[in-house]
This record gives sequence, structure tokens and C-alpha cells, in this order.
Amino acid sequence: MKSSEILLHGPSGRIHARLDTSDIHSNSYPNTALLLHSHASLGGSMNDPVVGIIKSALVQNGYSVLSINCKGSDKPQVQTTSKAVKQEDSEALEDSAAALDWLEKQFPAAKCICVAGFSFGSWMAMELTMRRPEVSHFISVSPPVQKYDFSPFVRFPLRGLVIQGEIDSVTEEKNVREFFSPMFDKKDSLVQYALIEGGDHFLRGKKKELEESINQYLQSAMTELQENQNKIKKAKYTRSKISA
Repeated sequence: MKSSEILLHGPSGRIHARLDTSDIHSNSYPNTALLLHSHASLGGSMNDPVVGIIKSALVQNGYSVLSINCKGSDKPQVQTTSKAVKQEDSEALEDSAAALDWLEKQFPAAKCICVAGFSFGSWMAMELTMRRPEVSHFISVSPPVQKYDFSPFVRFPLRGLVIQGEIDSVTEEKNVREFFSPMFDKKDSLVQYALIEGGDHFLRGKKKELEESINQYLQSAMTELQENQNKIKKAKYTRSKISA
């Protein structure tokens, strides 16, 4: 794995980023991922322990991963107004979108794009997956469904994985499961759910379980995505043959 520190240009200034490139697949045709951290006002940054575990799992599965520090992540934690927090949320989402633009330009031949996030970052990950059709799937870890508006995502046919700790005190597991049940319970659901037994919001002491959940999902997702690509290729070939 090769790691590089990068400065990107975002809508509200420079974005500190880190690119970890996997050695498993050729860099010309990698799987790529954008990785997003918890809220900056609460001390979140790309150095979050949970973010590090997600990144490690993605890289091990052949992804080249771009992690970013959203605005405010390098500043001391301070009390702020709700209006200021909403502004930070908006700027963080804009930074994330700019980082995704950069990632796509850097790897134009990427086979698939994943957006992954922890806590507040999980909301941004699902927001980008909903808005950007080129994103193939998401990974949402400890989604705080009672703090941010996740409701639009339930109505969209998104593909991804939700990981939730059993004893999360920020958002109770039963509330997360109930909230996303319209996605989980569909017969042809593209969203998987992984429960980490004994895991809190930060999944402390659950590194192995978190990695295993992500590994299992990525392996099944890659098989499914490859099958879909093969179907599309076969359909194109059949149409061209008929036209000829």
C-alpha cells in the first residue's frame, strides 16, 4: 500500500486529504472509495480509529481510498450555535463532493466507486450515493438517524451496507433497524445490515468484527456488481449482433 498526503481545492478552501493506493489491482483499473469521518465539531477527522479500520478493510479488498479532513477538523473543539453547525454540515458535504470529483478525475477508469462514512460521515456517504449515480455503493457505520435527516435515502434504490453497534448510546440499535427496515425488508433489497454485538457508537474493542463485516459485504458486493456488468455487456453484444 502506498500512502500520499494531498491538498485539494474545495468550495470553501483547501482540503487536507490522504490517498492510500491498493497494490492488489492495477492502478489503471482500481476500485475506488471516498472515506468520510465523524463531525468535526466533535473532534472528528480522517484519523478517527473507526475511519482507520474502514480504510484498512477497503484497501485489503483492492480499493484505492481517499480520506479527507472536512473544514474544522484541525481546530480545537468549541461550543457553537445550531446555525453555525448547519453551515459546517453544508460545507462538509460540499468538501466531500469536491473530493469525489477529484477521485473520479484521478481514476477515470475505476470499475466502481464506494463512499464510506462513520457517524456524521455515514450521512454524507448516503447523501452522495443518492445524488451521484456513478457511486456504485456505500458503507454507513453507526448512522445517527435521530440527529440527521436520513429519511430521503429510504426512498431510493441504493446499494450498500449499514453497520450498527448493539449498545450504541448515540442512536439505539432498534431505532436504526426500524428506520432502515423499508430498505432491509424489500425482497430484492440491495442494502445489507450488520449488527456488531456488544459494540458501542465508536465500536471500541470491535476492530475484528468491523473488519469482518466490511470484508464479507465487499466480497459479495463485488460478485454481484461483476454479474451485473457481465449482463450489461451481454445485452450490448446481443443488440449489436441483431443490428448487424
